[in-house]
Amino acid sequence: MVDTHKAKDIAWELLICINKWGMKNFMTMTVDNAKTNDSTINIIVKELLGIYENGKHFHIRCMAHIINLVVKMGLKHKFYHVKSMQEAVKYIRASLQRIKTFKQAMMDAVVETQRFLCGETPTWWNSTIELLSSTYDVKNTFLEYSHQDQMFQKTVERILSHSDFEMIKKMMEFLEKFKKKTEKNLCSSKFIFHKYTWEILDIEQHLRKHETNPDFLFMVSEMKEKHDKYWSAYEKISDVFFAILLDPQ
Repeated sequence: MVDTHKAKDIAWELLICINKWGMKNFMTMTVDNAKTNDSTINIIVKELLGIYENGKHFHIRCMAHIINLVVKMGLKHKFYHVKSMQEAVKYIRASLQRIKTFKQAMMDAVVETQRFLCGETPTWWNSTIELLSSTYDVKNTFLEYSHQDQMFQKTVERILSHSDFEMIKKMMEFLEKFKKKTEKNLCSSKFIFHKYTWEILDIEQHLRKHETNPDFLFMVSEMKEKHDKYWSAYEKISDVFFAILLDPQ
């Protein structure tokens, strides 16, 4: 337990632990992206002996945390399709009677899934893709529900249409890559550091693929900027990697 957020105090406590554990050789240390941790790592690197390549690769950032920051940057752009969906779900989930009416509308629309509309958690982007997915699963219900709840049409800006769900489907497909990467890094009980670089390159390739897509143009641009802020050191590796893919010789 460290009672302060000052970098020098955190570094000192970690160095005491390292000394007690009898550790002699060091390659990396993984921390989240709090600004204090940058200073903490710099202090530790200067104090440690037996550190690989003088600490060149010592600071490893939490991949799941960076992915969260990257996607949240992109989701700041309020696509009207997604905004309409969020408003509709918020309206329905705000009342037990509305929930009951929507479930009846699901039955009337002969929706096969038993899954209900998911809410969002502001601090974690994964809840947004769950919201998108749960809404898409019951897409045929909203028109039926609007007939059963007259206030719904008067309260929400617009009723979700076929074109909305087509865009929502594209958004889900785009975000699925980040969802899988997050789950892989958060839930793995195995040592996965040896895959770190390739995971980063896979994310970068995914962003490159979509950066000229008119549906995601501005969104991906800012996501790429946030990605490069933390992982720009891997860009040269990425360029070599793609060159090999294009010309194996």
